[in-house]
Order: sequence, then structure tokens, then C-alpha cells
Amino acid sequence: MASSDRVAPEKQASSEGHAAAPLMAKGYRVLAKQGRTLNAAQARLAPYSEFAEFELGFTAILIAPQRLPRHLLAAFDAST
Repeated sequence: MASSDRVAPEKQASSEGHAAAPLMAKGYRVLAKQGRTLNAAQARLAPYSEFAEFELGFTAILIAPQRLPRHLLAAFDAST
């Protein structure tokens, strides 16, 4: 990504808030943002041995100007 394509931190934080709101309204907990998702999820679940055999998957919220957020269930998995 070119430096001119980078998003200002305050705009990024606002977008993350807009993305998190519909997930939280559906009962989800946002564990991490900005590429730390897998590590955060693994750390959060580590103390709970009853979840050790579960598959870890993730949803995503897509944000675009003048559009409603789009919620993608099972956007990617962490099995690899």
C-alpha cells in the first residue's frame, strides 16, 4: 500500500467502531483489531480446555463510504 493510500489513525478508529457496533448488537465480542485477531482469539480461548477441539473461524464487517456495513459470516478460518 502506498503511503498516500494509508488511512489516518482517527479515521481508522472510527471505521473500526462502525464495524464493531453491528457485531456487538448481535452479541459478538470484539477481541482484536488490525491483524492481531488470530493471536488474540487464541490467547482468549487458551484457558478454556473445553474449546481446544473447536475450529476457530472469524466473521468480518466490510465498511465502504455511503453503504451499509456488510457482515460476512465465516470470512476466514484459522485451521491452517
